[in-house]
Amino acid sequence: MLLGRRKCASSSKSAGAKPFKQGSLKTANYSLLTLQFFGRLVTGQASVSHISGPVTIADVAGQTAKIGWQAYLEFLAVVSISPA
Repeated sequence: MLLGRRKCASSSKSAGAKPFKQGSLKTANYSLLTLQFFGRLVTGQASVSHISGPVTIADVAGQTAKIGWQAYLEFLAVVSISPA
């Protein structure tokens, strides 16, 4: 019986690795996109009008919350890794 518990514990550890890896990859991707956007701003390839303030952020947060909790949490993650 103890062996069965160990097996469950070890399988839950490996099950947690996949979401962590996916989250890490998404964070890296969003960070890269943010850096690329700022590079476009500096070189004049993107307009400052593409930058939004708190009202737009709140609006988009509400829209993503209506879609579902996953979309909302992903939006919050993007906002949290964006440079301020």
